Amino acid sequence: MEKTPERTDDRTGVTTPSVPADRVVYVMPEEALRARAGDEIDLLRAGQILWQGKWLIIGITALFAVASVAYALSLDRWYK
Repeated sequence: MEKTPERTDDRTGVTTPSVPADRVVYVMPEEALRARAGDEIDLLRAGQILWQGKWLIIGITALFAVASVAYALSLDRWYK
């Protein structure tokens, strides 16, 4: 029987058989496959949610912009 070449991971020091990529098979439990399907982010839905709350986002941004300008103008001019 032919001996499979081994490789050592530099980070962990673990030695594993070196297998060609076309011979590698990944096995994942069915529960994990179902869980991964639910992990996807729906960018269209996220965009719709942001668009629905656009006035709230604009309002909060404007409020903090005005507050930061007012604060900056109220500071002493120490650079003179």
